Amino acid sequence: MISAFRNRRPWAAALIALVFGPSIVMLFLGRGWLAVCYLLVTFALLPASFLAAHFELLPLAAETAMLLLLIAVQLIGVVHGHRIAARLSGLAPVAWYARWYFVTGAVLVLGYGVPMAVRGHLWEPFSIPSSSMEPTVLRGDYLFVSKYAYGADRGPQRGDVAVFVVPALDGQPFLKRIVGLPGDRLQVRGGVLYINDNPVGLEPLESSQPREEPGSGQVYRETFPDGRSHLIQEYSNTFPHDDTEVFEVPSGQYFALGDNRDNSMDSRMLEHFGYIPLESLIGRLAVVLWNSERQKLVFLEDD
Repeated sequence: MISAFRNRRPWAAALIALVFGPSIVMLFLGRGWLAVCYLLVTFALLPASFLAAHFELLPLAAETAMLLLLIAVQLIGVVHGHRIAARLSGLAPVAWYARWYFVTGAVLVLGYGVPMAVRGHLWEPFSIPSSSMEPTVLRGDYLFVSKYAYGADRGPQRGDVAVFVVPALDGQPFLKRIVGLPGDRLQVRGGVLYINDNPVGLEPLESSQPREEPGSGQVYRETFPDGRSHLIQEYSNTFPHDDTEVFEVPSGQYFALGDNRDNSMDSRMLEHFGYIPLESLIGRLAVVLWNSERQKLVFLEDD
């Protein structure tokens, strides 16, 4: 069996294409330009699928279309690799990148190294299954979180939209807005947030809401004392958590609220949710790219 791979037998090439993809099998067969072409085509399928769905050019969801296209490219690579290997007639290619150790390295780097490095240290994708952050982030949004935004020596700023895990809820990740910093006193009175006994500014907006009418509540522009502002949504000022006790944020911890104030599990529920330790923060919202329910591109940058 080892000799079949060493001699680039057609069935061995087809198996490599099926398991590792067309780009890898083309390296294995000494076809560098074809490897690059397959790699570019594979990378192009993601934006192409989402663009086509955004402009309503697809009869099915972008995610489904992308999966089917990837399967098609994989199968084309299997047939193509088999035919090239058959023409080699058992002669191993002489290209340096066709040697087994380079092909193995390419598999490790492209398949594992790059994705793990990006996900572990730079950006991590998340999807939003709830409406607790409307109108800023909608149900069905796919977003990227900057994992290098926070560290042991720098925490979030007031107004950041952050992803974090909640220790009291078995490490489940949540997306909320940081409104309270260590040492702050916070309270909600009649639906208005008070920070260190000072009410935040609230300016009601007109009925036309951004991003395709995310809900039926009233949208306000909330402005913090430092001038940073964002949108929130309120249905009433008499919901259970529209009037709360005074919260004093402990050192090294933060207080988080959902922008959809009457439909959000957040730090107001101190027994079940609680304060957010710095070490529980995953990162800060970097960009929202896609909404799977509306099949629309978003490109909404957090401010």
